[in-house]
Amino acid sequence: MSKKFKIVVTDWEYENLNDELEVLSQLDADIETNHQTRDPKEIIKFAKDADAIITQYPNMPADFLDQLTNCKVISRYGTGIDGVDLKKATEDGIIVSNVFEYCTDEVSAQAQTLLLALARSIPQYSKFIQNGGWYSKEWKFRSMKNEIVGVIAFGKIAKEFVNKMLPLAKEVWVYDPFIDDAVINASGAKAKRFDEIVENADYISVHCPLTKEGESEYPTYHMFNKEVFKRMKNSAILVNCARGGCVDQDDLAWALDNHEIRAAGIDTIEIEPPEKGNPLLGRDNLILTNHMGWYSEDSIVSVKQQVAQNVVDVLTGGTPKYENVVNKDVLDKLKK
Repeated sequence: MSKKFKIVVTDWEYENLNDELEVLSQLDADIETNHQTRDPKEIIKFAKDADAIITQYPNMPADFLDQLTNCKVISRYGTGIDGVDLKKATEDGIIVSNVFEYCTDEVSAQAQTLLLALARSIPQYSKFIQNGGWYSKEWKFRSMKNEIVGVIAFGKIAKEFVNKMLPLAKEVWVYDPFIDDAVINASGAKAKRFDEIVENADYISVHCPLTKEGESEYPTYHMFNKEVFKRMKNSAILVNCARGGCVDQDDLAWALDNHEIRAAGIDTIEIEPPEKGNPLLGRDNLILTNHMGWYSEDSIVSVKQQVAQNVVDVLTGGTPKYENVVNKDVLDKLKK
């Protein structure tokens, strides 16, 4: 008689796990859903011998992965995987999966909404009117038909954002050192260097993954910092619906205080929720949303089902859909 699989769900922020459990019912498995913790030291106590781990937020560094004795797959809600040591997971033959086709429309729409609201100074006008004002020319702006939108990265969400912005802007410029210029140009956007976008774009929308020195040839941690803000147009608007760490929040506060840029729309910050005294709070030249760019009722069902299906695919002897495998090098290792 074959042994039951052990599947552990470490944490989740949804009302229930009904969608996941329905998909996982295909397996003969004991499924632990009673933990709800993000602490790796606590997780290892109950997940050490798990065949599969479903997780949302916890970091899983090399020393955590070293202690797993039976794990075949770590399946993460959403697209973010910057907390998992992918090199170590690959060495250990653990597939790290996410949900690649997830919230593309939602996040690109969030970025577009933030950009357009700030472009028209909607927060400032709303506050002004609610405080008893009505007519004012204090906030000046141009038609977007005469302005340039810069986009950092050209992944699936960025591509959808480009498609949304092309009919509205004079030009859309894209920087992505990993994508051939011809591919970007074929989309209707124009491939540009990072410096060109920083110095000339009227709006910049960030869509890159978060990488640090040593992890990538082009690290993105604090990519937008004081020196970059100094080079941007004083009238420029920054939007970040990628990872909070791509923007140095202290330097962003400085840039807004000193009118180095006009405004910012931020959906993600480094520490969520913001701590008391966060320099970005209490501003009318910044829209801060609560990492909700991913959200729609449709996207919730999609991510919950797919995160479980990734586990089913692995534990039944296969692999998740190729685009859902983050550490693709592990697939060659597992074939040997």
